[in-house]
Amino acid sequence: MELRTATVTEAAISLDSVTRTQGPFTLGPLDMHVPTGLVTGFVGPNGAGKTTTIKAILGMVRTDAGTIRVLGDAPGTHHQRIGVVLDSVPLAREWTAVTAARALRGFYPCWDEPTYTDLLRRLAAPEDVRVRSLSRGEGVKLQLALALAHQPDLLVLDE
Repeated sequence: MELRTATVTEAAISLDSVTRTQGPFTLGPLDMHVPTGLVTGFVGPNGAGKTTTIKAILGMVRTDAGTIRVLGDAPGTHHQRIGVVLDSVPLAREWTAVTAARALRGFYPCWDEPTYTDLLRRLAAPEDVRVRSLSRGEGVKLQLALALAHQPDLLVLDE
């Protein structure tokens, strides 16, 4: 599999007239363009749709209308180029940092085990504690190490 990098003119994330209805809540229409290389904060009150938008960008939920492009293609196309930290740890509760790496590294052609180990050390993230026993902060540190260990082109952080 050949990996490509985003061009300078390509938007890292592009949303055009995106809408999604969930019960009584409707997100959008939302237009957002994040240029490659720009750090962008997505701020709003609880319930405004930030996490739903992030999940749509990642291809985790469908939208009702509009177009989303991530690194030039449809959501979910380039998962190996995206690092993600969610607001809760989306890993098996029995896993540790070691078992998480073992399970996930095969999905990322650019996985760098020494970088992962170094990040765990630098972030003081426990290697042998089960996910179910991690504090919220420790879970974020583990996710951050996992997200950065494959040298992503795009990093998405939810809270």
